[in-house]
Amino acid sequence: MTSSSFVRAVCLVVVVGALCLASSAQAVTSTVVYDAALAPADVAFEPAAIFIDQKVRIYATVYNEGTKDVEGVVNVFDNGERIGAKLFSAKVAGKPDELWVSWTPKTVGEHTIEIRAVNDDEQPDVTPANNQVSVTRFVDRDTDNDGTGNTTDPDDDNDTVPDGQDQFPLDPTRSHDTDGDGTDDAVDSDVDNDGVYNWTEKTNGTSPVKYDTDSDGVGDKQDAFPLDPKRSAEEPKPIPAPVESKPATASEPLKTAVTSPRSADAGPIPAVLGVTIVADETVPPAPSEKDALPAEPPAPEVARLAQETNAPPAPIPAVAVEEKETSPLTWLWVLAGLLALGSFIFFMIGRRKEKEEEDMTLPPKPSEPPTDQTQA
Repeated sequence: MTSSSFVRAVCLVVVVGALCLASSAQAVTSTVVYDAALAPADVAFEPAAIFIDQKVRIYATVYNEGTKDVEGVVNVFDNGERIGAKLFSAKVAGKPDELWVSWTPKTVGEHTIEIRAVNDDEQPDVTPANNQVSVTRFVDRDTDNDGTGNTTDPDDDNDTVPDGQDQFPLDPTRSHDTDGDGTDDAVDSDVDNDGVYNWTEKTNGTSPVKYDTDSDGVGDKQDAFPLDPKRSAEEPKPIPAPVESKPATASEPLKTAVTSPRSADAGPIPAVLGVTIVADETVPPAPSEKDALPAEPPAPEVARLAQETNAPPAPIPAVAVEEKETSPLTWLWVLAGLLALGSFIFFMIGRRKEKEEEDMTLPPKPSEPPTDQTQA
């Protein structure tokens, strides 16, 4: 073989080898073309503390691990419900594409956030397993908007009363309502709703937060002894027993003492209808006619005797005058008479004025001519 033939053979081998390498490289390139990827570490939330009804941003980063530029859309899901989407594009050997979506949670509890990157239809992803990530976040409630969730906040409503001592930990206007009337104890005039004001109970020594201070089953207002558990009402006063009278029997006649001005020698008083009348022996006997006092002389004789003995005359007894009540009809007649008299007086005054006016309007009478006798 000549040198020229050897050179030709070597050149042919090199060309065939190059063609084989090119063909092999093309085959490898056709198997890995588009590959978008997501990393769980790149998922972030702003703000980090998540509360219901507050807007949150969810950040994600898309990488290109293929040999071709890739583009598509990123979908974000909350517990399986789609809450947002953003387009992405990543250059080969270029910077990753960073994006975010907004989210406003509505329920308290654990939320699973899933992010999925989907290539365009003409760019099928060769490794779809790295195209999605999921993270779990707890959504809390912040009643007082102090930036600390109720789960870790010692005073959820920020009313200065710790939740463990607050009957209404989520209501800043109330902390204790002993009687359940809807009014906080701080402004309730009757905390225990027993019908007695708080200040009155403090004066009486009863408890303003206990309906029945002595726990005897009777409320403080109805309890006459609210501090004595053994008594709750005034004891009734004893009623004296009635005196029993012994009825008279048929064999024993009823004796009735009668005071009678009888003398001792008048004899026994006869029994009437089975009733024995006992005479009172202590009554003095009636005076006899000779022992009777003389009749009182008449009034003129009394005066004469008084003058003779220089003694003042005996007073003459006053005569009682019976007062009779005037009936309303009599007063009506008196009032009618007064009205009639007044009307008559006004009528006469009016007539007199009319007469005077008529006299003033009449012309004066002409004087009479002298008679013949006067002329003579």
